[in-house]
Amino acid sequence: MNNGAHPPRELPHSLEAEENLLSCCFVDGNDVVGKCVAKHIRPDSFYNPKHGIVYERMLDLYHRQVSIEIGVVTEELKAKRQFEKIGGYPFLLQVSRQIPTTAQANYFIRQVFDLATIREMIRQFSGTIEKCYGFSGVSGEISEMLETARTRLDRIEFGADEHSEVQPFGSFPLPDENDPTSLFGRNRYISRGDGVLIVGSSGMGKSVFNYEWAALAALGKPFLGIETKRPLKSLIIQSEDSDGDVSEICFSITVAHQFTDEEREQVRANVLFIHEKVARGDAFIAKLRQWCEKHKPDLVWINPLHAYAGCDITDATLMGNFLRGGINVVNRHDLFAFMVVHHTPKPITGKGIPDKKWHEFMYEAAGSAELVNWARAVITIKPTESEGKFNIVLAKRGRRAGVMLSKPGAGDGITRLEPTLKIPVQHSTETVMITGRKHPFHLTHWETRDPDPEAAPEGGRFVEQYPDHVLIVYYPAGATAGASLSSVQRQASENEGIGRTTFYRRHRQLLEAELVTANAEHLLRRTERGDALASMP
Repeated sequence: MNNGAHPPRELPHSLEAEENLLSCCFVDGNDVVGKCVAKHIRPDSFYNPKHGIVYERMLDLYHRQVSIEIGVVTEELKAKRQFEKIGGYPFLLQVSRQIPTTAQANYFIRQVFDLATIREMIRQFSGTIEKCYGFSGVSGEISEMLETARTRLDRIEFGADEHSEVQPFGSFPLPDENDPTSLFGRNRYISRGDGVLIVGSSGMGKSVFNYEWAALAALGKPFLGIETKRPLKSLIIQSEDSDGDVSEICFSITVAHQFTDEEREQVRANVLFIHEKVARGDAFIAKLRQWCEKHKPDLVWINPLHAYAGCDITDATLMGNFLRGGINVVNRHDLFAFMVVHHTPKPITGKGIPDKKWHEFMYEAAGSAELVNWARAVITIKPTESEGKFNIVLAKRGRRAGVMLSKPGAGDGITRLEPTLKIPVQHSTETVMITGRKHPFHLTHWETRDPDPEAAPEGGRFVEQYPDHVLIVYYPAGATAGASLSSVQRQASENEGIGRTTFYRRHRQLLEAELVTANAEHLLRRTERGDALASMP
């Protein structure tokens, strides 16, 4: 008797797409398999188990950095006693005789991934549908079914733990000097998948900083000495600047850097603005996902953080949910880098208030340590005592940026390039006349300036002008605790990138100058004089 049940149906698949993808892997193995890994193609993504076996062997070769060729794959299959299982030479010839171009690989990757996702959805929700038909009316049963459905949907969309690829020690290939995932800096300072925190007080020019960096990145040009690896596309999401503000900044950047007509068009195509003043929390995440899928940026600028987080930024749990469970999910395939702008909770300078050290400042400004821990790099904009003059401090991972400053040599008058974590900058004071306007137009943009002059010695004794990147690591004079010499050395190495020899030489100088002192337990703190010097802008 026919009870109306549907006959068994074959799960959606495309053997042709699977064969073409494997053929692309044979043609340009490491490149195509790398793309498959980035798109989370797994052996079980293939409908035909034989295709999955072949891909598994290719994946193993890829992680071992061995050339992926049909002969090598054949030997691997034999070693694993899988060669006959897949059908031997006839099957491999059938797969490899497809003649797609590697340019078509992305299409076949998408085909395989999408069909695998559909099959997983069918498997996951078949049981849920049966439970719906068998609903008994028991209290709480619907809530349980809904929660199960949500969990299964998350498993499909974000990837379940059991599907996460486990890689053993030594299986990670060393990044190439021209690593394609690297976006900024000489040594992978900022890469795809990273989050960058840009911190400064209100009114400092953070928006100008972002727009100018994005415009120069669109042309592949350096910004304030930070190298850009290639032309990059930016999506700037902001809530505070009016259209008039954005227009003035864009005009200023175009004139200040003397963009040609061709460069203007390139920046126009590669820097996109979204003015969003309403969405927060989950609503913002949902929109963010849509924007990123549509525009496919290399950089996503969020300005400012507190406008979109929709939570108390001092709460580590809530911030973790927004950052790691929210925006990280949008970029779970490491397609771009986040550039997140954050206001400080209060001015960082003031009468009678010592200027904070970079490692102290970035944590207090973040509200929650979770934000700084999430960020791959932290950049702070610190004002000096002179109006309009600032120091850009590369406060986390900064050594990798590779920024160099010219400094005169000691005694020989020879100017040398030295690595730095502090970039002296200022607001431009340049003006231009615009046809049809009576008054000069002030160009709003950042420019580098000469470094602050070195402090003069007092009585022949060692005096170090801020920033002394060793002095700021010690506990302040008024602290109830102190730190051992080895602890301070470790902090100087990890936070400032200072080598052991340089540290111990500078430590002796600081002791002799009475800028640092040790108590009876040999715990170190700065003296009041050391505090004063460490607090100088």
